Amino acid sequence: MKDNAIKWLTELNPFDKVKGHTKIELTDVKTGAKQIIEKDNAFQAGVLAKYMRSMGAYNNNPYANSTWAGQQIWRNLCGGIFCFRDPIDNSEDEVEYMPAGNEMVANGAYMVNNAGTPIELGSYNEVESSTSGNDSVTFVYDWLTSQGNGTISCVCLTTEIGGYIGYGNKSGVAASTKKSLFTNQSSSGWSGGVYNNARYVINGINTTNKTINVTKYPAEITKGSIFDNIAEDTYTITYTGNNPSFGQCPGEPVHLGNGKFAILFLAGGDFAQWNNGATIAALMIVDVVNNTAEMISVTNTTGEAIRCSLNIGGTAVDERYIYGEGGYGSNCYAIDYITSGNPSMLICSTSTQDQHPGYKGGAIMPDRSYLFGTMFDRVANTKYPTNGSYPSWARYNPDTDTLAVIHHSGWNYAATGMYKNPLLLATINNLETPVTKTAAQTMKITYTLTKATE
Repeated sequence: MKDNAIKWLTELNPFDKVKGHTKIELTDVKTGAKQIIEKDNAFQAGVLAKYMRSMGAYNNNPYANSTWAGQQIWRNLCGGIFCFRDPIDNSEDEVEYMPAGNEMVANGAYMVNNAGTPIELGSYNEVESSTSGNDSVTFVYDWLTSQGNGTISCVCLTTEIGGYIGYGNKSGVAASTKKSLFTNQSSSGWSGGVYNNARYVINGINTTNKTINVTKYPAEITKGSIFDNIAEDTYTITYTGNNPSFGQCPGEPVHLGNGKFAILFLAGGDFAQWNNGATIAALMIVDVVNNTAEMISVTNTTGEAIRCSLNIGGTAVDERYIYGEGGYGSNCYAIDYITSGNPSMLICSTSTQDQHPGYKGGAIMPDRSYLFGTMFDRVANTKYPTNGSYPSWARYNPDTDTLAVIHHSGWNYAATGMYKNPLLLATINNLETPVTKTAAQTMKITYTLTKATE
């Protein structure tokens, strides 16, 4: 099955077969003793083929960006590196992201040098890195004694931007210079939530009859038709549960997966206030596959009143949580709407710029949310800062064929765009035995990619 999937994807956007090899050198700075680990890796051509797609009607062709087009493709697609604590099982299929619950120990990116913090981020060794003809490239990265310490079971190449941003710094410190998830990308904007090559525009709530209207537009994303963007069907769905306690928050519906969309109802005037202890009908789940809808009531047990800005979206939602702010200069919470109330954890303390979780991020991959540049791993229940800037209104698109996040543009979510997630895994190299780097050692990783002859 894995081979068939790779064959299909690479035929759409062919990549040469590539052989990868990793060499890890740990050197004791006092004794000079070296520990060397070498191993071949799996090159994930199918993942890269997905990343190279233009997203059809969303027109996110990487070569439309002059910076991307002016750089070598090996730099764009493989110019970053991750070292993970746990191995990544790719025995059955290619793996697009680091699985939630794992942990990034070290990272690096092309031409980035770091002699200080964050201690996870190493330095690109320009002197020792090289290309050979048109069939081989070698990336070399270095980490000082204070950097990249911990147990490493897996080493992966990633995009240049992904390698810089990282999956979160356990040290708690982020780089002073941030890079956006959407660096070197652009996208056309369309209304509606996206599922299975179709846009769904959900509106016209009638609280008397307890109905909503849904219009389906076929959309060219991974496949197309000459009848795309012509309304295919308009129908009415009756919803169960209470009527919404507040007005609908601005923005397109958020796809939660399997044809289920979420719509928040927390807007009123400039701010709606969801008082501590109050149970309100805050969230509608619309299932466009089974044509059902449910208004879910949720209790605020955070200890603070939660507010939603009408104009800049002070809330966000994913398949498990409503993210809300407890007011200016206060806190941001993940409120578990499946188990009513029960805040999962404090995401962060806000400051003058860290306000409005809906404006400052959202879910960007399975079981991971990205708020204020902080990676919230809902499996490990950790929150680590990244070297990334805030991707305003980013939402993960569970349609994995697109390998993308949805981005709501405009102060009132006027449309959505589709962007590639740069935190992909271009290669996977699970070590035979985990290796542990200590503060007594420096680390050098040499990663070579060569065009395969077979």
